[in-house]
Amino acid sequence: MEFEFYDMPRAPLDPGSLAPVVFEAAADGDRVAAGILEQAGQEVARAVKVIFERLFPEPGAVTVVFGGAVFMRGVSPVLIGTVQQEVGKQRPDTRFVRLETQPVLGAVAFAFDDAGWPAGGRVWSELRSSYARVAGESEQEGA
Repeated sequence: MEFEFYDMPRAPLDPGSLAPVVFEAAADGDRVAAGILEQAGQEVARAVKVIFERLFPEPGAVTVVFGGAVFMRGVSPVLIGTVQQEVGKQRPDTRFVRLETQPVLGAVAFAFDDAGWPAGGRVWSELRSSYARVAGESEQEGA
């Protein structure tokens, strides 16, 4: 029996596109996926520690803000939990905040503020829903 192999063109794999699958699998209890997120969390924690050493060498509370799709939409707490645990070993007084709104909306709010336009209440709600429509997100997901 003879087999023929075809040279099929393949697009390069974007590892970032697998992040939602890894987060879901970890949330469902997959140990390998959780291990991947734990290792990523350790790498992020190492970067945070270097930043602390260079920018905030004196003891005292520093706030770490988790932003971006991986931190804002990841359904498993393993990544953020690992960062908090590892950084907390060195700097136990570190505060951690997870963004609830896309950073671009914060930039728009600052622009409104600089222009002297009120961006609260109804305006803020409309900005968030407009962004969600343009970005293809549900309002809850981008909230």
